Amino acid sequence: MTSLREQAYRCVLSCVFKASDRCFKLSSGKLSPYYIDLRRILFGDPRCLEVVSRAIYEEFLRSMSFDILACKALGAVPLLVTLSLITKKPMLVLREKAKEHGMGGNLVGPIELVRDRQVVIIDDVCTTGSTILQVARTVRELGGNVKYAIVVVDREEGCRDNLRRESIELLSLFTRTDLGISDDWLREAYDNLCREA
Repeated sequence: MTSLREQAYRCVLSCVFKASDRCFKLSSGKLSPYYIDLRRILFGDPRCLEVVSRAIYEEFLRSMSFDILACKALGAVPLLVTLSLITKKPMLVLREKAKEHGMGGNLVGPIELVRDRQVVIIDDVCTTGSTILQVARTVRELGGNVKYAIVVVDREEGCRDNLRRESIELLSLFTRTDLGISDDWLREAYDNLCREA
């Protein structure tokens, strides 16, 4: 019987793609010689979604005091929902674009509960932390507190430091180094595949 973390590792590793002839373009516009497509398992493999969620719960959330879970739409939503079910905590989702009909607004969830509450932000993959910071700023504008962000994978490209500057501690289940993407491989891959014109 393998451990929960080992099972989660195998699930996440199945989502790592290394470039062979050209680099991947990230949402930031930056080119990268590897891509981590966790949506493959978070949306397409319920077994892996449960394993990764339970690993996050066991490693971080079980011993943490918090009131609400939050994320930005859309990639981390399945993870957020599963963790909400495991922890029995309410959740907030920051929309990509504010809704102009119905109740309107840019948040889905119990906004009235945010003030003076501890909110933990969830994300799938973290590069610079910009997505997490968008959620954190929205929560803080509502009077909520954000001390922690939890991600499945930290790409180790500035996210941890950027969050620290905003007094948020990054907790990651895995890093890109854990997934076999070394600094040496990255340097060589950038030199050979990712030279921007």
